[in-house]
Amino acid sequence: MVWDNVFGQREAIDILRRALESNSLSHAYLFFGPPGVGKRTVAKGLASVLNCEKGGCGSCPSCLKIAHETHPDVLHIEPEGNFITIGQVRELQHEAELKPFEGLRKVCVVDNVDSLTLEAASAFLKILEEPPSDLTFALLATNLEGVLPTIVSRCQLVRFKAIPPGKMAEILVANYGFSPERARLLTKMSGGILGDALDLANSPWRLERRGVILGIVQGIPRADELELAEAAEELVLEVERPLGKLKVRQERELEEAQELAFDSSHAAYLKRRFGEKHKRERNRWKRRGFEEILDIFASWYRDLMILVETFDEDLLVNIDQVERLKEFRGVSTFKLNKALEIVHKTKEILRFNVNALLAFEVMLFKLREVLV
Repeated sequence: MVWDNVFGQREAIDILRRALESNSLSHAYLFFGPPGVGKRTVAKGLASVLNCEKGGCGSCPSCLKIAHETHPDVLHIEPEGNFITIGQVRELQHEAELKPFEGLRKVCVVDNVDSLTLEAASAFLKILEEPPSDLTFALLATNLEGVLPTIVSRCQLVRFKAIPPGKMAEILVANYGFSPERARLLTKMSGGILGDALDLANSPWRLERRGVILGIVQGIPRADELELAEAAEELVLEVERPLGKLKVRQERELEEAQELAFDSSHAAYLKRRFGEKHKRERNRWKRRGFEEILDIFASWYRDLMILVETFDEDLLVNIDQVERLKEFRGVSTFKLNKALEIVHKTKEILRFNVNALLAFEVMLFKLREVLV
């Protein structure tokens, strides 16, 4: 079944199962908790349960379309850039008025619901206040503070929790066959996010990218201007490189879907639907690429602070880099704090439509300035 492989979120899933069994499903759920703990997976699972004749088998055409985000009755909204816009909400209003095209019930998954602009939030609130009888909402947020209270009050809240590191390492060993050492490293590198740990394990290019980034971080104090500029270019390439493989997969996915089209009208519909899905996917990959690179930078400076202040190696993230970290223990905590501030500032800047190459160059030059 669709929820069988969602670990660590039994309480959240039980809330939904009880509602389904008692026929008391809310029209809107707000899933909140740390990123990467399964909110999106559970939301798509809910859509499967509501549209699958077998209650969410995970393998029928309906479930597979929902898993691939191509089901015509399961709508997905996420930020265009940094915000969910009024245009996106107006399109949702139009879609909400339509009856299910091929499924039993329409479901709308809104990712980062806290990124609604004020105008978009006001329009969205009207749909929540008077929802169509055949539409269920699954809203996703990291925390409740950024979501309008009027939206929160109209939803049933479902909390998602991070899996404790020790428990997650046990899951990786028992359910996925990793060695205890490998499981511990994946747990550390993923920040305790199971989905990210599995993606790291199955994505050699991410581990290669981590090696490149750590090499750049370690070389900053000794680098000259040209080397820093080249390093900034390499950081941008590390974000863009996997997008090429993604686009190839997306093109193949679209070709396979259009081969199954009933007629030219259906083919045009599939092209539009897959185009929307692929755009969301590319934006998500790019955004995560920037975040991952900067998280690696931050993890290095945090690890150095831990070594300088506590000497407790068990608290380190980069546990496979202990000997290299020890070579940099001479850096003061004042400088390391400054370095972390620079990285966090860059992360904030990159959430807006700025020149990524310039942002990375500025960051690297500032880091060298405070670390030498």
